[in-house]
Amino acid sequence: MHLKKIKPARCETIIEVSLLIMVFLSPVGGALAFFALLVAVFFWIYKMIISKEIKLVPAPLNYPIFIFVLVGFCSIFFSTKPLTSFAAWIILLTFSLTYFLIVNNLKSRKQLERIIKALVIATTLVAVIGIIQYYTGLGVSYRLKYFSFDFLQQGYRVKSTMSNPNILAGLFVLAIPLSLSLLLGNYKKLHYASKTKTIGKDILMALSALAMILCLIFTYSRGGWIGLLGALLIFGWLKNKKFFILFLLSLLLSTVLIGGVRNRLESLTNIYFSSNIERLYGWQSALKIIKDHPFFGCGLNTFQQIYPQYMAPQAKEMLAHAHNTFLQIGAEMGLIALGIFIWIFFTLFSHLWHTFKNIPERNLNIITLGVFSGFVGFFIHSQFDVVMDYTPVGLLLWSLMGIAMVLGRFSKNSKTKK
Repeated sequence: MHLKKIKPARCETIIEVSLLIMVFLSPVGGALAFFALLVAVFFWIYKMIISKEIKLVPAPLNYPIFIFVLVGFCSIFFSTKPLTSFAAWIILLTFSLTYFLIVNNLKSRKQLERIIKALVIATTLVAVIGIIQYYTGLGVSYRLKYFSFDFLQQGYRVKSTMSNPNILAGLFVLAIPLSLSLLLGNYKKLHYASKTKTIGKDILMALSALAMILCLIFTYSRGGWIGLLGALLIFGWLKNKKFFILFLLSLLLSTVLIGGVRNRLESLTNIYFSSNIERLYGWQSALKIIKDHPFFGCGLNTFQQIYPQYMAPQAKEMLAHAHNTFLQIGAEMGLIALGIFIWIFFTLFSHLWHTFKNIPERNLNIITLGVFSGFVGFFIHSQFDVVMDYTPVGLLLWSLMGIAMVLGRFSKNSKTKK
């Protein structure tokens, strides 16, 4: 296919298909997902050149994200390992391009639907793999040694297609509220007239959400559980009080019936539990790194290398990260980047809240709440772990930021039908 024969409309189709492929493959094939993303970026730039419209669609997150990436680049020159930090910055840049691609190329409600459905289908498949993994032990290297189980058969901490159970938990914290929003948003009005088909679709969406929740439980990630709890409390309280009460009862029942869950939750209050105390040491070390590298940090992706120099004498584990996203950013990129990251989240929450309160269409209103709740859960989870640097979570996180901005357009021009 000769490039000169490709018109802007064809470019838009290629961009959307590439984004859908990227979203679908991101949990299972990082290299292929990045390739699809690069294809989308190439045709986006080409479309702007041939149409002679080299500009970005205005959005509240454009400036803070651009500045955040720019400060990340500046931090390379102050890094203890410049080449390592440069490679990590390239990944950060790629993640940010996901945001800009979605903001500038998703223009219709149908496009928004397709990208959200691709996200949910991909994470559902990951959940199914995780559940199979739990009961078979295939591909699992993390085994719980300290907790008893009642009716759960294997006792594995599943990781599915991820490299770590906590990363998998971070993926589900973002995706589960979105899946529930599809279920409760009554999407049947958009496409289906048959009641039978509608019921079948509702059952599939319910099974999708259930699979993700079950797989999240099997990760035994306490930070993931707390993050999802916060997300679902926000979701239920703002939209459906019955859902809120049902969830609390289900949570109570799960802690009674599932011994592993009950025992895992009890460890949260035990400061002498090994994982808890090592996190505290990690947080203390991160604060010391920030004190020594206040402006631009020690460099992206260098925490693990520099940690031994700041490791508490009592600490026994060599941590790969600070187990707190905000401390991690402060340590590796400095206080300037940390302030901008907080700016990003403040702007994101403010924008989503305004959209939720002002978007008139019921389906999009609940989708907005699902995205908002997912970010609340991610914010909570980020206090205990660092997962946004990993491809599956990073691509989902930055994609949802773009989707949040696209949803805002419908609150301003809700009568647009495309």
